[in-house]
Amino acid sequence: MDEALRCDRLLLIRAGSIIADTTPAGLLESTGTTDPESAFLALLREGTSGADSDATRPPHPPGRHAKPGEI
Repeated sequence: MDEALRCDRLLLIRAGSIIADTTPAGLLESTGTTDPESAFLALLREGTSGADSDATRPPHPPGRHAKPGEI
């Protein structure tokens, strides 16, 4: 994930939900980490600490897949 530091903006998605929309510096600052991989893992831990975790939800409705041109 080192290439993330070369981006102007980061959009991190997990299980079909946006978990971060920020700059590389903003991501590191908000998670208190020093590298993008640690920041992403911190966001995952933060998101799965509650009982209503996205980790148990499917990324999209069953049987529904994007068709070419829909994305």
